[in-house]
Order: sequence, then structure tokens, then C-alpha cells
Amino acid sequence: MRKYLRISILGTRPETALAQEYNSNSYILRGDSPELLVVTWESDALPTESLIGLLLQRGWHQTDIGDELDEGRAASRSGP
Repeated sequence: MRKYLRISILGTRPETALAQEYNSNSYILRGDSPELLVVTWESDALPTESLIGLLLQRGWHQTDIGDELDEGRAASRSGP
């Protein structure tokens, strides 16, 4: 199984986020499941800049982090 990244925006002022790494045979779209079932690692709630630094240390590429942040921000604007 491949490892994927999911970032959720928890607050906007200041922006705080939580990251989850999960194992799956395919990418799970946000609309498919509000909860990830095979989470292998989850961060604490952190300011976005701190979370980015942590994910870079864990080996995630800047493009993957940016894409997930964009999705998390869009999902937080659209509501549940």
C-alpha cells in the first residue's frame, strides 16, 4: 500500500492545521470519507508554518504539502 498525506485546517486565525499520513491502495478523496481509517501517523494541531517544517522533515515534497493545504483550505471554506 502507498502512503498518502491529508492536511485538515482546524482554524483560520491564526491558521492551524493537522496532518495525517494514511496507507491506502488509492488516494481517498475528501468527499469519499470524512475520516481516514488507516492512519499511520497524526500530528498535533500546529500553526501552518510549523506543520510544513515538520512534514518536510518527514520527507514530504513541497508540492504534495502545498496541494494538501489547498484542498484543506477549500474544504474548510465549503463546510461539512
